[in-house]
Amino acid sequence: MCYISAMKHTEMQILDACIALRKVRQDNNLSLETVEGLADIPKAAISKYERGLKIPKVTTLSRWANVLGCKVDISLRFD
Repeated sequence: MCYISAMKHTEMQILDACIALRKVRQDNNLSLETVEGLADIPKAAISKYERGLKIPKVTTLSRWANVLGCKVDISLRFD
């Protein structure tokens, strides 16, 4: 199991998590279509997340990570 951490809730760190999930997907030879079916997220959206064109909701990011065998840890900070 892999573990992806985004300690500060910033767009850049969520984008980093998306790039990491893309690598996990590719390393496991999974197509966008496969992940779409498992995570119930449109492949067009996954593609945009992976390319940094769109920021997923935290619930979507978590569902996507779970189907890839990963967990995402996001800590919210209120300063």
